[in-house]
Amino acid sequence: MKKLNNANAVRRSIGYKIKQLREHRNLTQQTIADELNISLTAYGEIERGHTNFSINRLLEITDILDVSPADLFKKTHQQPKMTRNELSAIIQARKEELASIINESDANRKKIAITVYQIYDIINKTLFAT
Repeated sequence: MKKLNNANAVRRSIGYKIKQLREHRNLTQQTIADELNISLTAYGEIERGHTNFSINRLLEITDILDVSPADLFKKTHQQPKMTRNELSAIIQARKEELASIINESDANRKKIAITVYQIYDIINKTLFAT
């Protein structure tokens, strides 16, 4: 019975990793089910860890998700952390976009853009205060 429980846990863990990776790539269950030529219900069972599936099916899924099969067995799937420079560049780019909205928009959009610009400015100063 213990081996069966372990197998169920592994299946659930792999299914959860597949779901994380799918969501990270902004893919729907239907998209992957269609690529696998299976029903949405059958694919949902894979993500929930409620069904056994072959190594070939696993390889098809990892191919669609553009990951290595080993990625499904890693402890956690985390996005790489941004460097301070990358984060600062993103904040600066958003502030520039907002500045152009402030210069070209109607009063309501301008008011919102100014508020968001100020929020970005506060975040930037807080994160990168020396």
